[in-house]
Amino acid sequence: MQVNDSAIVGAYIDRPRDDDLVHAHGFGVLGWFFDGSGNAHVQRVEARLAGRVIGASQLLFDRPDVRNVHGDQSFRSGFELPCVVPEELRSTTRAQVEVWAVDDDGGDRLIGSFGVRFSSIDYRIHGHGYLVTDEFDRVLHRGDVYGSGPPSPVADPRCVDLVLRYIDHTANVLDIGSGIGAYGKELRARGIAWHGVEVVPEFCARMTAEGLPNTLLTTKHLPFADKSFESGISIEVLEHIADYEGFLAEIVRVVRGTVCFSVPNAEGIPLLSYMHALPWHMLESDHKNFFSRASLRQLLSRYFSFVEVFTYGNLPNIKSYEGIDIPNHLFAVARPSAQAGKEAGR
Repeated sequence: MQVNDSAIVGAYIDRPRDDDLVHAHGFGVLGWFFDGSGNAHVQRVEARLAGRVIGASQLLFDRPDVRNVHGDQSFRSGFELPCVVPEELRSTTRAQVEVWAVDDDGGDRLIGSFGVRFSSIDYRIHGHGYLVTDEFDRVLHRGDVYGSGPPSPVADPRCVDLVLRYIDHTANVLDIGSGIGAYGKELRARGIAWHGVEVVPEFCARMTAEGLPNTLLTTKHLPFADKSFESGISIEVLEHIADYEGFLAEIVRVVRGTVCFSVPNAEGIPLLSYMHALPWHMLESDHKNFFSRASLRQLLSRYFSFVEVFTYGNLPNIKSYEGIDIPNHLFAVARPSAQAGKEAGR
């Protein structure tokens, strides 16, 4: 750390360290300094980039670690500055930041400087990206954060592979909670008879426009005869259903063979708690039920004689504290006893 003014007796920037990677939309500067007057005349500490103030604080605090090394001091030497880089200065990928002490007489003294590299990711275009914009200052409420997005137009290829692995390819398949038919497109492209059922009229209209057979559900009962479908799928639906008991009873009534379920894996919550993080999909405001492997197995076993539950779809770019992959979804294969031993995928 370079100290250029003799009036500063000692100083150090704890973070960022020289050449650290930081977010331009917000990073902190932590450090300490002291001068011959015991910092008595310091009005504030500023961080400056290209001559522009990007962060400032009028608060100084005691640093016992500094006192222990540099002798007993009766003044505050520590500072912490929240910094935000103005939009017009974000074009560079690396910058030199200077930290200054501003005295009560308006004089400036250089405390030190450090270089930083700015993240190349623009987080403003990601989920809830407005939170890192300079102008956003509104208090958010639960409905703002725990939002429900539109149904995905694209099926998860990992889930498609699992469905194809376990259902009979010659069966007629009922997709309960089909959204706008993402899985219908995949299964029909492979010659599998598929029918979607949804509670949202707009979703059904979208499926109809794309030539996907579907039924609008207007009551809690599926409008089909008993055992009229050989197989069923319900992908990322069970977590949204308040009356999941009645939901499962209706599926068992109209489907006589294998049913595949996919739900978010709540086991990721404790695995990420050390990071104070949560799998993004858990933020859905309409999620009413949260499942572990054990709870999903226990629930489905009340309706099916054969149930196996396993995980799939690891969270991208994030692992547990020990570096172990964290599966984002649970997949269950449920069959009545007569179907338990049948091979799938024929």
